Amino acid sequence: MNKFFNTFAKYALLSLACLLCVMPDVVLAAGTPLAGTPVPGAGEMPWNGPLEKIRDALTGGAAKAIAVIAMAVAGGMLAFGGELSEFAKRICMVVIAASTMVFALKIMQVAGLA
Repeated sequence: MNKFFNTFAKYALLSLACLLCVMPDVVLAAGTPLAGTPVPGAGEMPWNGPLEKIRDALTGGAAKAIAVIAMAVAGGMLAFGGELSEFAKRICMVVIAASTMVFALKIMQVAGLA
């Protein structure tokens, strides 16, 4: 049970960190409190421009196509890979998790959540 919790906590933190990189507006609520009024002093930071370029690159059409292909390949490897080493299984799981995070915005839009 303790090993399961440690593994779950590790992947949960990794998922949150990746989600923060991909969709900072959603995770950080774009610098506004719950009431929707701007926070004083929450101006433009110097690193926002490069981070927005990275976010746009990770949520573009090519990234979504690569994410779908990576999900299919990694899922096929896990399903039909036979005797994969523990390292290879973990790499496949990381690829599936990363591609799901890149594809998460499209999934949320289809579900009507974004």
